[in-house]
Amino acid sequence: MDYNMNNWPFQWFGFWKEYGIGYENCPSMHNFIDIEANSRYNKPALISYLKHSSILVTTSGANFPSPISGKVGNKEVSIKTDGKWLWFDAIILSIEFDGLVIPTRWYNEIEAKGFNCGTVTEDMIAGLNWPPLNS
Repeated sequence: MDYNMNNWPFQWFGFWKEYGIGYENCPSMHNFIDIEANSRYNKPALISYLKHSSILVTTSGANFPSPISGKVGNKEVSIKTDGKWLWFDAIILSIEFDGLVIPTRWYNEIEAKGFNCGTVTEDMIAGLNWPPLNS
């Protein structure tokens, strides 16, 4: 199934098949590029929300080529959460500069919370749903 911003049943985001081996069951980032929809975001508030949410794990960006350019990263990459959703923080730059959109349902939830990520508890972390990564 081709997923897009209006058709996204999961609570994780930013895990792309373009990352290569292990990510074959994830969607293509290219299904989530929509410059017009992206332009309607309250970007400063959304970017702040994504940046200031809790970090679950951080690793080298060397294993995560850019889905846009294919260039291998040389900095760290983090998986972040707001207690309900999971995402790679690499989506932040793509939202700012590449026209990436997030699932509409997620954006609406963030907006309804006043772009305040709140506190993440251990119980919230234990209940997170992860993407179908191949090991």
